[in-house]
Amino acid sequence: MSRVVTVRLSGGLGNQMFQYAYALATANGDPLRLDLSGFSGSCQRTYRLGVFGVEPAATVGNPMKIGSLIARIPGVWRLMRLFGGVLRIPGGTMLWDRMTGFDPRMTGRSGNTYCTGYWQDARYFESIGSAVRELFQPVE
Repeated sequence: MSRVVTVRLSGGLGNQMFQYAYALATANGDPLRLDLSGFSGSCQRTYRLGVFGVEPAATVGNPMKIGSLIARIPGVWRLMRLFGGVLRIPGGTMLWDRMTGFDPRMTGRSGNTYCTGYWQDARYFESIGSAVRELFQPVE
Protein backbone atom coordinates (compact mmCIF):
# COMPACT_ATOMS: atom_id res chain seq x y z
CA MET A 1 0.00 0.00 0.00
CA SER A 2 1.43 3.40 -0.96
CA ARG A 3 1.64 6.32 1.36
CA VAL A 4 -0.77 9.25 1.21
CA VAL A 5 0.10 12.94 1.39
CA THR A 6 -2.64 15.25 2.67
CA VAL A 7 -2.37 19.03 2.43
CA ARG A 8 -4.58 21.44 4.32
CA LEU A 9 -5.55 24.23 1.95
CA SER A 10 -6.21 27.72 3.23
CA GLY A 11 -6.01 31.33 2.15
CA GLY A 12 -6.57 32.74 -1.31
CA LEU A 13 -5.62 31.43 -4.73
CA GLY A 14 -1.91 32.26 -4.43
CA ASN A 15 -1.54 30.51 -1.08
CA GLN A 16 -3.42 27.47 -2.38
CA MET A 17 -1.09 27.28 -5.40
CA PHE A 18 1.99 27.16 -3.15
CA GLN A 19 0.35 24.61 -0.84
CA TYR A 20 -0.66 22.36 -3.72
CA ALA A 21 2.76 22.61 -5.43
CA TYR A 22 4.51 21.69 -2.18
CA ALA A 23 2.18 18.73 -1.65
CA LEU A 24 2.67 17.50 -5.24
CA ALA A 25 6.43 17.54 -4.77
CA THR A 26 6.15 15.85 -1.37
CA ALA A 27 3.82 13.15 -2.75
CA ASN A 28 6.29 12.36 -5.55
CA GLY A 29 3.65 10.37 -7.44
CA ASP A 30 1.92 8.89 -4.38
CA PRO A 31 -1.76 9.69 -3.74
CA LEU A 32 -2.49 13.30 -2.77
CA ARG A 33 -5.52 14.36 -0.75
CA LEU A 34 -6.82 17.87 -0.15
CA ASP A 35 -8.10 18.84 3.29
CA LEU A 36 -10.63 21.61 2.69
CA SER A 37 -11.56 22.02 6.36
CA GLY A 38 -9.77 25.38 6.40
CA PHE A 39 -12.67 26.80 4.40
CA SER A 40 -15.44 25.63 6.72
CA GLY A 41 -17.19 27.87 9.20
CA SER A 42 -17.09 31.63 8.88
CA CYS A 43 -14.06 31.80 6.63
CA GLN A 44 -14.38 34.29 3.77
CA ARG A 45 -11.97 32.29 1.59
CA THR A 46 -13.04 29.45 -0.67
CA TYR A 47 -11.43 26.65 -2.63
CA ARG A 48 -9.98 28.25 -5.79
CA LEU A 49 -7.79 25.63 -7.51
CA GLY A 50 -10.75 24.66 -9.70
CA VAL A 51 -9.70 27.44 -12.10
CA PHE A 52 -6.79 25.13 -12.97
CA GLY A 53 -8.93 22.02 -13.28
CA VAL A 54 -7.97 20.63 -9.86
CA GLU A 55 -11.30 19.27 -8.71
CA PRO A 56 -11.72 18.69 -4.95
CA ALA A 57 -14.37 15.99 -5.47
CA ALA A 58 -11.69 13.75 -6.95
CA THR A 59 -9.13 14.45 -4.24
CA VAL A 60 -10.98 15.09 -0.99
CA GLY A 61 -10.30 12.58 1.72
CA ASN A 62 -8.20 12.63 4.81
CA PRO A 63 -6.67 9.37 6.00
CA MET A 64 -4.92 11.39 8.71
CA LYS A 65 -7.97 12.97 10.34
CA ILE A 66 -5.96 13.69 13.48
CA GLY A 67 -3.80 16.13 11.48
CA SER A 68 -6.87 18.07 10.44
CA LEU A 69 -8.08 18.20 14.04
CA ILE A 70 -4.70 19.39 15.34
CA ALA A 71 -4.47 22.09 12.65
CA ARG A 72 -7.78 23.60 13.85
CA ILE A 73 -6.61 24.22 17.41
CA PRO A 74 -6.17 27.98 17.93
CA GLY A 75 -2.52 28.89 18.49
CA VAL A 76 -1.22 25.37 17.82
CA TRP A 77 1.37 26.80 15.43
CA ARG A 78 3.26 28.10 18.48
CA LEU A 79 3.48 24.58 19.85
CA MET A 80 4.52 23.21 16.46
CA ARG A 81 7.47 25.60 16.44
CA LEU A 82 8.71 23.87 19.61
CA PHE A 83 8.67 20.57 17.68
CA GLY A 84 10.58 22.14 14.80
CA GLY A 85 7.55 21.86 12.54
CA VAL A 86 7.58 18.05 12.59
CA LEU A 87 5.27 15.99 14.77
CA ARG A 88 4.71 12.23 14.72
CA ILE A 89 0.97 11.58 14.85
CA PRO A 90 -1.06 8.36 14.63
CA GLY A 91 -0.75 7.11 11.07
CA GLY A 92 2.20 9.25 10.00
CA THR A 93 3.88 12.63 10.32
CA MET A 94 2.52 16.16 10.47
CA LEU A 95 4.62 18.85 8.80
CA TRP A 96 3.96 22.47 9.72
CA ASP A 97 5.55 25.26 7.72
CA ARG A 98 7.28 27.47 10.27
CA MET A 99 7.27 30.36 7.76
CA THR A 100 10.95 31.12 8.26
CA GLY A 101 11.99 30.40 4.68
CA PHE A 102 13.08 27.17 3.06
CA ASP A 103 13.65 24.31 5.50
CA PRO A 104 15.27 21.23 3.89
CA ARG A 105 13.96 19.04 6.75
CA MET A 106 10.50 19.45 5.24
CA THR A 107 11.50 17.66 2.01
CA GLY A 108 12.13 14.03 1.14
CA ARG A 109 9.74 12.64 3.75
CA SER A 110 8.41 9.09 3.60
CA GLY A 111 5.26 7.57 5.07
CA ASN A 112 1.84 9.17 5.39
CA THR A 113 2.23 12.92 5.67
CA TYR A 114 -0.16 15.72 6.68
CA CYS A 115 1.07 19.17 5.57
CA THR A 116 -0.16 22.51 6.82
CA GLY A 117 1.26 25.94 6.16
CA TYR A 118 1.99 28.18 3.19
CA TRP A 119 5.28 26.73 1.79
CA GLN A 120 6.11 29.96 -0.08
CA ASP A 121 9.54 29.05 -1.38
CA ALA A 122 10.01 27.62 -4.88
CA ARG A 123 12.81 25.36 -3.61
CA TYR A 124 10.16 23.14 -2.04
CA PHE A 125 8.88 22.17 -5.47
CA GLU A 126 11.74 22.95 -7.83
CA SER A 127 12.02 19.24 -8.66
CA ILE A 128 8.61 19.45 -10.36
CA GLY A 129 8.81 23.09 -11.47
CA SER A 130 7.88 22.47 -15.11
CA ALA A 131 4.89 20.31 -14.10
CA VAL A 132 3.72 23.04 -11.71
CA ARG A 133 4.00 25.73 -14.39
CA GLU A 134 2.05 23.52 -16.79
CA LEU A 135 -0.62 22.75 -14.21
CA PHE A 136 -1.23 26.35 -13.24
CA GLN A 137 -2.61 27.45 -16.58
CA PRO A 138 -6.26 28.61 -16.43
CA VAL A 139 -8.80 26.18 -17.85
CA GLU A 140 -11.13 27.68 -20.43
